Amino acid sequence: SRNGKEYKNFSKFDEKLKGMAKILFDQEPLKYPIIFDGEMVSAGSVRDFDNLMGQVRRETNIDDSKFEYAIFDLVNDEIPFKERYDILCATAMDYYKKNNELNDIKILPHYFYENHNFSYKEHFYELLSKVVKAGEEGLVVKDIRSKYQFKKSTSWCKMKIFENLDLPVVGIEPGCGKYEGKLGGLIVDFNGVKVTVGSGYTDPE
Repeated sequence: SRNGKEYKNFSKFDEKLKGMAKILFDQEPLKYPIIFDGEMVSAGSVRDFDNLMGQVRRETNIDDSKFEYAIFDLVNDEIPFKERYDILCATAMDYYKKNNELNDIKILPHYFYENHNFSYKEHFYELLSKVVKAGEEGLVVKDIRSKYQFKKSTSWCKMKIFENLDLPVVGIEPGCGKYEGKLGGLIVDFNGVKVTVGSGYTDPE
């Protein structure tokens, strides 16, 4: 996880990732260890986040058919993003040619723009509207020259469409850790769907 927690219920990806890492190690002058940066996503046209997270937290009886691993970067702070991404795509293609399968590991699609003769802002908002209509959360705009950073960076910028809504509170979620016995989040009703809102509260609140 982002916080360094190891999840031991995704072993179905092990051999494929090791195979891709071996191709990288043999073909590219990359420093060891080879680490793929990505995220687990729901395997299907509709993302069922709550169900996905429930599976993630289980210790046994994992239905790993529900998961895909979407890779979007290589953890390497020596080469620019565009080069890292090109290496990833070539590696996935080489692995597929040798093994004829890479069905549950995907390289996240990126669109590259190096022509400064058009309106980026207008184009990005048009693309954002399309992906949101397709059921995705939003975009991440990246500087193709940026080196990998082990923290939040201005080289990557999230783009989302935000709506302000007034929703009824139908419950609370208890906190954990240092917030045990306190509020963890409010449960609100959004068109019949219960959603937890857990950010934006100060410790005194």
